Amino acid sequence: MAIVMVNLAELEVWDGNVDAARAAIDRAVIATGRTDRPIALADTIVIGLRCEADAAEDARARGRADDEAHAIARGTQLHQQTDQLLARPGPRNGWKRDVRALAVLGHGEPARVRGVSDPSAWSAAVAALRDRSLAYLEAYARFRHAESVMGDSGERDAAAEHLIAAHRMAVGMGATPLRELIERFAGRARIDIGTARSPDRAFGLTPREREVLDLVARGATNRRIAEALFISEKTASVHVSNIIRKLAVTNRAEAAAVAHREGLVRG
Repeated sequence: MAIVMVNLAELEVWDGNVDAARAAIDRAVIATGRTDRPIALADTIVIGLRCEADAAEDARARGRADDEAHAIARGTQLHQQTDQLLARPGPRNGWKRDVRALAVLGHGEPARVRGVSDPSAWSAAVAALRDRSLAYLEAYARFRHAESVMGDSGERDAAAEHLIAAHRMAVGMGATPLRELIERFAGRARIDIGTARSPDRAFGLTPREREVLDLVARGATNRRIAEALFISEKTASVHVSNIIRKLAVTNRAEAAAVAHREGLVRG
């Protein structure tokens, strides 16, 4: 159950649902804190830090000082929990090595929360995660390293190296939301990472809509979609309606046909 909560929290962060993400993260912190799996708690903390960094960046862009302060406060609290976790007794070569790698990843997010570019923190995260063979998180750290380099020095070549590597890893793992995040940044930064326009982006589908469409194409009802994605049946219905509109079809059967024809269905 604890792992389900962690996954739900990450999905909400990817969807940009800050309030829902925070609620899920708080529940996941409690749930994972009660288990004997420190790595699950470390994962949750890292997801929470990312949520607060995203929220702080959005608040600054909108000029909402109170929201920014709230994100900073929550981010600081989560970061402190990493130190508390590392202070737990444990075998020298056991779980602490993975937790330390996650903690290094977490050092970059507080900088983002404060609006600071810290390439050195993300560079250290890349090295630590590569050493522990945590490929997905390494790809994410490489992306943030490139972003931080652009914000700090604007060195396009140095940023491109990590951005291209991150994109290649995300594509290889089928990590579509991360791939899309990298591609959007590359477009804004005008860095060529050798991508073609993917079908789901051509239709303007969000990551969550793509997940819903995948289930629609497999014959899932709104109730089944809601159960699979941990959302309400009403929300599932809204997603399906938006997909039908974006695909310019009249019903879910036609949407499923387009999904199969255009390669929008996962293997």
